Amino acid sequence: MTKSSAWFTHVAWLLIAVTGGVYAWMRYLCEPDDPMALANHPLEPSMLAAHVLTAPLFVFALGLLWRTHILVKLRSRRPDRKVTGYSLLVLAIVCTASGYLLQVSTSELLRVVWTWAHAVTGLALVVVYIL
Repeated sequence: MTKSSAWFTHVAWLLIAVTGGVYAWMRYLCEPDDPMALANHPLEPSMLAAHVLTAPLFVFALGLLWRTHILVKLRSRRPDRKVTGYSLLVLAIVCTASGYLLQVSTSELLRVVWTWAHAVTGLALVVVYIL
């Protein structure tokens, strides 16, 4: 893995972690001033847009790392850091899939399922990535 691809990955991860965390705070923890408001915070739609638009950067970073880092580590016989790597890989796949499925689901039940899946795997991805 090159230094530039590592930095790109870290910056992309930081952008989606921050925008996702701030959006979740605005969506689920803020109280609107106006009871008729469609959003809990005036910047909530903008933060969601920022999260949706920066998430492909992280997906692109995973693509960059796939051949030069992920496959190399998966094929190696050394057990060091494999648990963290496998966890990151699975969490990133589930978080990405649930994020895309959340955007296209029309059923309210599926939207709830994908929201929970995205939130739980996103939070776990932040924790494991930091580790």
